[in-house]
Amino acid sequence: MSDHYIVTAHKASSVTATVVGNFMGRPGERNLLLAKGSRIEIYALAPTGLVPLLELPLYGRIVSLVLLPPAVGAAAAAERLVPARELSAKAQQKRQVHPPAAPGAPATEDLLVLTSKLQFAVLRWNPATREVVTIAGGDARDNLGRAMDRPLMSVADPHGRCVGMHLYENLFRIIPRGWTAEAFNVRLGETVRDIAFLHGAAAIPVLAVLYSDGDDAVHLKMLGVKLDDKDFTDAPGGQTNLEQTASTLIAVPPPFFGCLVIGEQTISYFPPSSGEVVSAARAAAAPTAMPAAAAASAAADDEITAVPSGGSRAGGSGSVAALVSIPIAATIIKAVGRMDASGARYLLGDHKGQLSMLILESNAAAPGIVTRLSLEPLGETSIPSALAYLDNGFVFVGSHFGDSQLVRLRTQAADNAYVEVVEHFQNLGPIVDFCVVDLERQGQGQVVTCSGAFKDGSLRVLRNGIGITEQASENLPGIKAMFSLRSSTATEYHSLLLMSFTGETRVLELVDGEEMAEAAPAGLEATAPTLHAGNLSGDLAIQACPSVVALLNVADGFKRVAQWEPPAGARVVAASSAGCQVLVAVTGGQLVSLLVNVQRKELKVAASVTLPNEVSCVDCSLLTGPAGASSSRVDDAMTDVDVTPAAAALESPTLAAVGMWTEVSVRLLSLPSLQPLRTEPLGGQVIARSVLLATLEEVDYLLVALGDGHLFTFRVDATVVPSSALMDDGMQSEVQPQLSAAAKEALLSDCKRVTVGSQPASLSAFTTRGATHVFAACDRPTVVHASAGGSKLLCSHVNLRAVTRVVGFHSAAFPDCLAVATPTSLLLGAVDDIQKLHIRTVPLGEGPRRIAHAPAAHMFGVLTTALAVDEAGDETEDHYLRLLDDTTFETRDSFKLDMNEMGCSLFPTKLPPTSSPMEPSERGLDMAVGEVDGGSAGSAGEECFVLGTAYTLPDEDEPSKGRILVFTMEGGQLRLRAELPVQGAVYCIHHIRGMLVAGVNHTVLLLAWAVRGGVSGTNRALVLRDTCVGSTVALLLATRGDFVIVGDMIKSVSVLRFLSSGDGSERLEEVARDYGCHWMTAVAALDDEVYTGGENGFNMITLRRRSGAVNEDERAQLDLVGTFHTGDFINRLLPGSLVMREDRPAGAGADATSAAALAAQTLLYGAVSGAVGVMVRLSPEDFALLRRVEVALNDVVKGIGGFRHGEWRAFATEAAGPSSGFGTTALGAGGAAASARGYIDGDLIERYLDLDRNKAAVVAEAVDLSVEDLTKRVEELARLH
Repeated sequence: MSDHYIVTAHKASSVTATVVGNFMGRPGERNLLLAKGSRIEIYALAPTGLVPLLELPLYGRIVSLVLLPPAVGAAAAAERLVPARELSAKAQQKRQVHPPAAPGAPATEDLLVLTSKLQFAVLRWNPATREVVTIAGGDARDNLGRAMDRPLMSVADPHGRCVGMHLYENLFRIIPRGWTAEAFNVRLGETVRDIAFLHGAAAIPVLAVLYSDGDDAVHLKMLGVKLDDKDFTDAPGGQTNLEQTASTLIAVPPPFFGCLVIGEQTISYFPPSSGEVVSAARAAAAPTAMPAAAAASAAADDEITAVPSGGSRAGGSGSVAALVSIPIAATIIKAVGRMDASGARYLLGDHKGQLSMLILESNAAAPGIVTRLSLEPLGETSIPSALAYLDNGFVFVGSHFGDSQLVRLRTQAADNAYVEVVEHFQNLGPIVDFCVVDLERQGQGQVVTCSGAFKDGSLRVLRNGIGITEQASENLPGIKAMFSLRSSTATEYHSLLLMSFTGETRVLELVDGEEMAEAAPAGLEATAPTLHAGNLSGDLAIQACPSVVALLNVADGFKRVAQWEPPAGARVVAASSAGCQVLVAVTGGQLVSLLVNVQRKELKVAASVTLPNEVSCVDCSLLTGPAGASSSRVDDAMTDVDVTPAAAALESPTLAAVGMWTEVSVRLLSLPSLQPLRTEPLGGQVIARSVLLATLEEVDYLLVALGDGHLFTFRVDATVVPSSALMDDGMQSEVQPQLSAAAKEALLSDCKRVTVGSQPASLSAFTTRGATHVFAACDRPTVVHASAGGSKLLCSHVNLRAVTRVVGFHSAAFPDCLAVATPTSLLLGAVDDIQKLHIRTVPLGEGPRRIAHAPAAHMFGVLTTALAVDEAGDETEDHYLRLLDDTTFETRDSFKLDMNEMGCSLFPTKLPPTSSPMEPSERGLDMAVGEVDGGSAGSAGEECFVLGTAYTLPDEDEPSKGRILVFTMEGGQLRLRAELPVQGAVYCIHHIRGMLVAGVNHTVLLLAWAVRGGVSGTNRALVLRDTCVGSTVALLLATRGDFVIVGDMIKSVSVLRFLSSGDGSERLEEVARDYGCHWMTAVAALDDEVYTGGENGFNMITLRRRSGAVNEDERAQLDLVGTFHTGDFINRLLPGSLVMREDRPAGAGADATSAAALAAQTLLYGAVSGAVGVMVRLSPEDFALLRRVEVALNDVVKGIGGFRHGEWRAFATEAAGPSSGFGTTALGAGGAAASARGYIDGDLIERYLDLDRNKAAVVAEAVDLSVEDLTKRVEELARLH
């Protein structure tokens, strides 16, 4: 099998671009838009931090975001027409009308998005439909273009006349606004470093171009854009021979105008040199988009009236604008963010994470003239890739090398810094290396990544699901149910934990704030199991047992003050309560609504109905969504209390959910009247065993857990339910009207079904960190939580094997804790952050490069790079091998490499037994071998790390020497056991048949362990057995059985076979090769004949060896059988899984498509963007089905921006366009894009689970499956991560 399913387990987290503006048009709100891989995330600033508003998945890797200023003139009128297809000059282009903004509504800004495949789109938020619409888009590829080796750039004219893109060497693409005129290219003729449109150019747009010539001299020039003539014209201004490291160009808005040029040692301000620039006095009042009348008066034609650079500029007092420059300490500015609309202040972030403020100063006599620049240090942040000033001193620091941050700028320094970090946003990128381990020894794989770089370098430990950190436990088998009680309505803390067993109820009480001791409150029924218990309003509580429902006075030691008993011969089977409402189900299908009189401490029957079948479960939890109508205030006549500050406690629910036996349905009834509202059939033959009404992220939901582990979720609209009126005696005053058909339909909507286990689940709501979630206790414990905004429910497994019951137990000693009952014990534990992947950060303060794990020694080996400053003040790099404990992650020992020596590879292995002393003739290639310190090299089977290095000398293009070092671990200390000098960089190391293979420059070495003669005769050494030459650079190695898979920097993949003859000699022989030109970044063997890997065009490829071919030439060729564009630069591929291995009874078979069966065949990958992905092999039947699902989904799920899924996943390199077969073709050179083959896009497939019922039915019908069957198959795949 060579077909695969590939899906993202952790989305890209590295921030590549940010913009701030009014995209969504909400009054007084500024939106932060982030580009992360192929997603745009939109946030708003709130007092508590950043609030996520929207996430836009795109079919393309985003390289640039630009918010467009409002268009002017004819372009503004044209932009109210929305092109339905790609931007074109053809008159027959279809368009649709975009609704104008409502009067008084804030002006929104459109968003220009550019992708790595040179496609672009202009997006606009439509507040009426609350959707993003595409108003323009197209393909910017050019047949004559020559690809750049620098980042792609897009810029916008601040006066709304055009946008520009620098996509190819020496070409600049202009797209007039209005999106109806034809785009055109203009030749630049220079190597552009940065480019920007200038403010204040009224007649025609003016570009500032920072470029270098053939001698690497750096210059600045100005070019006018003649839109009618589709050409450039020289504009006044500019400067020659700038600082050679100048790389950043910033256009300065009014009143200053001009531009800033930032280098590594200087910052310069260049004033405007155009006579069209308005005077300083007029600039303060001039709008950004200059009116047409002002533009016409500024110039009579499309030419620029020049004023010599450095000449006089019109000002309030005839002041002269001149170039202003300041020196700065040597640094590399990585990001710039403007702080105010006037452009007087800018935030600068450098490669060390130092944040500074650049201030453009002027004097009172000439407020529009820059007289001085000053640079003020503010403090330290993550190393920024983007900076965005939000408002009120808040700054978003987007990072590629570390966590992104929300920081606040203080007005007063604290610890010599003006920066306060408010919030962290986890970023795994760039993932340079990772290993798969089982640190908790639970059979669940965990990924430990080398993430980040420089001071932001760290290890990240990824585990699927949510962790519960155990804080206390007790062997206590047989718990059937649990309930937590507070000692007072006024407190938020729980003090009692009720545990229900088969024939009794036991109580644990929190004593002295920290210890749990058994208690026996007088009013609690202890000789019967408890079906339900909970706090009510007015310091009251309820306990429901099979024979009695007891009302307890919490303030009086839980003394029983009232009770209700079921009719003779009947018993209580289920109960629920909230506020002043108690709902009781009795045998015979009877349902009883009880109301609590808080003042009189009485229980009264408000209503009673008999249902056609027995009740299996009930719930009347209070819903608190923004609809608000799901709860009502109980009449004062009933409660006999006034409304107090604790009035919320008097709110009671208006909805009850009831699960039924026999009819397999869930019913909604009104409270307290028990008027039927809606009956929802659940289908199948498995009844509901637990129901729960809950509000998650301000959205009301009904959750129904079935006996087979399935979970139904519905959205609830309680606004359609009228409130019940009560008389003084608590009874209903009039019959509640029936709901209309439309109201019944609206009451429940958006039905979804997921699988959380294979046995009945018990649902309970809990709160942690101020947010409410739902715990499904079953054989696969799961937390159900809502995405930002509550638009989607997510399921995350918990790191426990089986849970019978869960209840929140929040106390001062155990804040936000859960009480968890397993079949054998009770434990109290704190819940980790609620997310699908739990991530633990281990800061290193230096860049990690390679990682390896020695499980028996419980140690990690980590290669790191640390920045240091020498005596001359220059930055240098020191390289280390660090030894870390795999539990505490404390550094136990370190080994520093030589000067100019860097670690390239690290591999864990064991010392095998050796049979004979090493002969001198085996040394070969002048490689010294032998012991280092005269000690023993360790016993056979002892774990060791093998380290490969390279000496990077300034006068060498390619390293000419390196070392292979062997370390053992003794008592947590590294001990160097053997050293082998080699003639090049040791890029990779692996083992095969008790030996080692190493990629050294263009050669693959086969190395054997040997015993060196001497006094002891037991000292280990490495000896060269064979070499295999044929690579350009052997960057990567993987082994399987007798095969070595070599990933080459240019020559794709080759396969070597390990051969051992009868005389004891070993050698490597090349058996097959891919003759395509793929620059490999990761390789792995799927079996003896199929291999996969990532290549530097952000693609995955699959190769197959023709082992059964008759012709020798055919057997020596690897066929390209799979291609897929991931959009991620993949650095590592390893076998492994993030899901827990399932325990199955002996002899129990596994479905070939089940998550358990598929997890055994998975590969994991880590990418530069911080993404972690899963790849699994598929049977031909599964592949054919999922391919049909892909096609059907593409008909239902349309790409934002008009980007097409097929084009996004088509194999193409970044520097070259779509490719078919081996090799590549230049972008836009006429070749048609080849669709992905051999891969199923799991990210698209799993979007099926987010579809509404109607769309899901369309997809299921297209593949001849029911919605339930297709959902089950997709859920099985989703459980792979």
